[in-house]
Amino acid sequence: MSTAVVSPISIPLSSLRVMWIAMGMLAAIKVNVIGEIYIGEILALVALPFLLLKRRIDRNIAFVIGLAVFWSAGQFISDLINQTDRNLSLKGVLAPLVFAATIGSTMILFERYPKRMPSLLLGVVLTLFVDVIFQPTPEQIFEPWKWGYGVAILGVGLVWLSFFRARSLLIMSLAVLAFFVACILASARSLAMIPLAGFAAYIFWHTDVARGSKRWLTGRFGPFKIAALVIAVTWALNTGLTAFFSSGILDPFLAPTVSAKYKQQASADVGLLLAGRSESLISIQAYLDAPIVGHGSWAQDKSGYISRYTALLYKLGITDNLNNDDANDLALIPAHSYFFGALVWSGLAGGIFWIAFTFRVIKRYLKFAARLPLYFHVGLVNLLWNLFFSPFGADARWAVAVFIAA
Repeated sequence: MSTAVVSPISIPLSSLRVMWIAMGMLAAIKVNVIGEIYIGEILALVALPFLLLKRRIDRNIAFVIGLAVFWSAGQFISDLINQTDRNLSLKGVLAPLVFAATIGSTMILFERYPKRMPSLLLGVVLTLFVDVIFQPTPEQIFEPWKWGYGVAILGVGLVWLSFFRARSLLIMSLAVLAFFVACILASARSLAMIPLAGFAAYIFWHTDVARGSKRWLTGRFGPFKIAALVIAVTWALNTGLTAFFSSGILDPFLAPTVSAKYKQQASADVGLLLAGRSESLISIQAYLDAPIVGHGSWAQDKSGYISRYTALLYKLGITDNLNNDDANDLALIPAHSYFFGALVWSGLAGGIFWIAFTFRVIKRYLKFAARLPLYFHVGLVNLLWNLFFSPFGADARWAVAVFIAA
């Protein structure tokens, strides 16, 4: 049984380049031009036409660009029908195009300079430390580990463990376990579970266990099988974690506020998972009310969805989220999800984009899973989680694009 796996692009530590780290840090600076956008996204938009003129277009890049144009067109039609404010519409229509351009340009850059990719990724992650120290957001001030230091440490750890040399399963296990414990103590459950699940996938693909299951997953309809597996595992985790956190086993080790939050969410009728990401409950209803074209960019609540959402939370006993939802302040339809957010904003076009895009990513993952380092296994788990449980804002758009390009 193999206990250490060399990355397909494993490089010596001496190959780190300060210039490429600095490039990554510069690219990861966020500015406000029409809306929030990263300098790396602006550079990608400018560079992509010239890069495509000088080479034969890669079919994966063409696929993403074609999907993004389809989503963008659907968003434009939705905005026309819903009479969306012009500035909001411009941001909504451009977002898929910016996303695709960032993937395309960064993918070409990484293909041309594969040994410099870890340096650039490291620079991108280090910017998170700078932000949380010198320009923290309100969320980072209130929960610095969950929204700042924890994410940055995870990024640095994944780059280090994935690209520079073979690592033993023991070292990886200890690192993942230590990070898991820190996240649980800091009330960051999803941040704790994502690398743990990614590490489990890494072990599965890189050891000699369950050969029959691997052949089954990599056979026909592999992405559908992964989707079914994810649904089954999510249901099982929701059931198990609900029982675990409602039991009070961790109470002696947790701050009183963290313990109270865990117990309150675990006692909700819908279980721990939906109690923590309850926006999905009303997003589905909003989509069903306008399934073809959606409610427009930055979907304004014109039909009382926030009131219905609040009433639903009371009914299900999810009081923890009542005063913790940004959508209430912005009068937006609650949609804390890449997938459901796209459905609410642009209807079928956004939903088709994320289904086709995710299935393509899973298909590529299955093709190379046995060779991929830890970074990509954790990254895929993170993408699948965020697909249903995180909003697709500027931060997500940039982070997902860089991950897909790598």
